[in-house]
Amino acid sequence: MMMYSGKNRAELLSDLVFANQELIFLKAEIERRKDELFLENKKLVFQNTEKENSAVDLIIANKELVNQNKHKEERASELRIANIELAFQNREKEKRAAELIIANKELAFQNGEKEKRASELIIANIELAFQNSEKEKRATELIVANKELAFQSKEKEKRAAELIIANIELASQNKQKEERANDLVYINKELQQLLKLNKDRDKFFAIIAHDLKGPINTIVGLSEILVEQIKEKDDDEMGECANLILQSSKRVMDLLTNLLLWARLQSGRMDFNPEYFDLIAIINEVTLLLNGIAEQKSIVIASKLPTNIQVYADKEMISSVLRNLITNAIKFTQTEGRITILAVTKQNELTISVSDNGVGISQDRIDKLFIINESNSSPGTQNEKGTGLGLILCKEFIEKNNGKIWVESKVGIETTFYFSLPLYIENK
Repeated sequence: MMMYSGKNRAELLSDLVFANQELIFLKAEIERRKDELFLENKKLVFQNTEKENSAVDLIIANKELVNQNKHKEERASELRIANIELAFQNREKEKRAAELIIANKELAFQNGEKEKRASELIIANIELAFQNSEKEKRATELIVANKELAFQSKEKEKRAAELIIANIELASQNKQKEERANDLVYINKELQQLLKLNKDRDKFFAIIAHDLKGPINTIVGLSEILVEQIKEKDDDEMGECANLILQSSKRVMDLLTNLLLWARLQSGRMDFNPEYFDLIAIINEVTLLLNGIAEQKSIVIASKLPTNIQVYADKEMISSVLRNLITNAIKFTQTEGRITILAVTKQNELTISVSDNGVGISQDRIDKLFIINESNSSPGTQNEKGTGLGLILCKEFIEKNNGKIWVESKVGIETTFYFSLPLYIENK
């Protein structure tokens, strides 16, 4: 192995081929020598046979044998020498074969190493290509980052300039805020005075309303007694006067009640007490209460209502809404007219409608019905007076109870007021 360490792969392969060729040649020589020896032995047998048959032949054969033996000895010597050489050559060949095997192993090892190095080189090339790609990518990102940095620097300079302007504006605004704060302190003092005056006004209004309510109730009661007594005496003129006194007293009473409710609502002193109650029972109570007024105009109040519909609302507010809507329907319905009250349930909502076949409402007036700063009062079919405050209260009360109120009308044909309320649901 050491003697071939200086040779390259190609020289080792050449030596190996040459050694193989010599080995093949030596094997062929050995076979040829064996054949010759076999032929000589055959000849010797034939000659011995000939010697037995003939003495002459034997003598001749002996001579020839001696000669042949001499040649054989020479050939044997040559054969021994050839065998020695052949053994030496075989040893050399074995040695060369061993060296060739070692060389082949080294060559295989070197080839394996070369293949390994080639694989490593391929992997290294792939990694290098990937690294180059990453470098190019990083270079592109660096270019973009530099552009962004330049843009950000420009933006920062711009923001800095804007910040300076903003600081100047802030200083100006702070100065204005200080001035506004001083103004607000002054306005707050005035507001406190106004609140005190408003509170005193509400209290004064409540006292007046309470003081007026008693005498008006007395006038209404006395007017009713007077009307009854005049009916008994059958005095038409006095009856008409007494009836006017009664109607005026009731209008003043309704106005006073609505004003008192509106004042309590606006001042926040009106309690809101929602509860579950049967709305049908409230409708029947209000209808029964207003039947007397309707009968004076020969108006029929009809209702198509289910039984025991539970709603969640403030009972007093809803009762006031029903009184106002039915009273309005009576006011604007002709003699011998008809008022219809319906209740319809849909999903989690109950809708109540109060319809009349009265004078109707034009669209321009409908748009102003629920606005407090618009004058919506108009005389009834018998010149009944009103304030327009009742519908404002209805809107406030319905919306307070999470409901809606609206109106549909055809002039000279009919008017229907609707309002909706949340239903009572058992599984809740």
